[in-house]
Amino acid sequence: MRDGGICGILPGMLRQGVTLVVLICIAGCSISSGPVVTAEIPQGFLLTEAQARATPHPEFANEEFWDIYDDVARPFELNPCDRKTPADEDRVAMRTITRLDSAPSSSLEQLVLYTTPKAAEDALATLKDDITDCEQPQRRKNNTLGWVGEPADIGDESLRVKGYHYTNGESDGRPVDQWVVARRGAALFLYSSNPFEELEQRLTDQARQMAGKVCAIPDVCR
Repeated sequence: MRDGGICGILPGMLRQGVTLVVLICIAGCSISSGPVVTAEIPQGFLLTEAQARATPHPEFANEEFWDIYDDVARPFELNPCDRKTPADEDRVAMRTITRLDSAPSSSLEQLVLYTTPKAAEDALATLKDDITDCEQPQRRKNNTLGWVGEPADIGDESLRVKGYHYTNGESDGRPVDQWVVARRGAALFLYSSNPFEELEQRLTDQARQMAGKVCAIPDVCR
């Protein structure tokens, strides 16, 4: 018995010598779908976290800037529709690490844990919809960024996303930003770098590494 409901197995009527067994669930009885993720993200868990938390060398103190955020209500950094609040639900924990330098260049790592793999799957589906729904309106604006996504082969499901500048609905075809987004179990993780020339493989390698590492968090890859 769960949630105050009534679960029982009642013998059915005899019919042609066979006893029918009826499973009855009434008023709130539910069938477990497995454990729910409740774990936090351990400190130092993200791939870039040790470097982000380290004391910068004095020579580079004004050249490179790291930030770490643990706000579970923070939108994805890949945000094609410029959402102010997350569109997904059932987040358990989230960590975002950003890096900027004076080159200028930037990189990002973001890990989100959800209560269940289905919640993480739904979150990635929503992000895919945002890329599709908001790409065309962006193309019609001047000097704005539009996004194009294609499937990748990382974890349980994944996506490579490239950003292009559009002017009067046209792009020169050279991407100015790139992301790799992947899901493994109840975790979603994002990697980005800008400019990304010669760094495309690095983003893929980072996502593959996290796809294996994230299973160390209890119940994420059940």
